[in-house]
Amino acid sequence: KEADIPRGGKYGDDEKGQIITHVLGGSRNAHNIFSQNESVNGGGYNRFGSVISQELNELQRCAGNASVTLRIDLHHQQSSGTPGYPLRPSDMRVSGTFSDGKVISGWFENRYGVASSPGRSWRFSIGNRTYP
Repeated sequence: KEADIPRGGKYGDDEKGQIITHVLGGSRNAHNIFSQNESVNGGGYNRFGSVISQELNELQRCAGNASVTLRIDLHHQQSSGTPGYPLRPSDMRVSGTFSDGKVISGWFENRYGVASSPGRSWRFSIGNRTYP
């Protein structure tokens, strides 16, 4: 039905989440946007991007020429009857490998209308540190 078609890259009360977060230079163009739960977008996923940015800045300060390679997998486990399908992934699995070999990896649930909570619906780790 026409009323069920998501508008502007998001579904319902979702936010326009960025696949590559803005703190890492992600654009606000349509190719980098997906329908994201606002508590994930403003919470765990945002924090994940900030930690990558901080780690990269520290590595650049210490080692000079540093980089991070990102892998972002958007998983769609819904069916056509699920809210937000097909624009809304059910979860995101992400990792970043820094030029010094350090790896950061995370998982973020993206359920419609369900507030996320650290440890239950999102988590990530870098080295020996685990977030939340």
